[in-house]
Amino acid sequence: MWRGSERYDFENIDGLQSSYSRGEPIVFDVSGLSDSLAVEPDNGFDVVATIFELPKNIVNRAKITYFPDKRAWQARFSIPLDNTKEHKILVNLACVKRGSLCASTFGFGTQVDKIIPVQLY
Repeated sequence: MWRGSERYDFENIDGLQSSYSRGEPIVFDVSGLSDSLAVEPDNGFDVVATIFELPKNIVNRAKITYFPDKRAWQARFSIPLDNTKEHKILVNLACVKRGSLCASTFGFGTQVDKIIPVQLY
């Protein structure tokens, strides 16, 4: 549950293409923005990215790495996907650390989500 009226959000999702060839790695960067504090792991934030293969909802999670010099998380999916199915990527930016600055500012467990369709050919 959000505390007060302050919020954080996605600043940028960079490097994500609208389409990929089958088996091509899907790699993109995610950064967050807040007027109150830096959106980074030291303040209790984290990113999760999941790709869904519809209609069966087959789920694969991205490998996530934080790069302090870019102040961004990199998401990487390296698994081959069935290009005959519909795919969507769900990106979550969340306050995941109890007792952290984000938890005291925004509330533990708060998150923002973005759903992005991806074409495979």
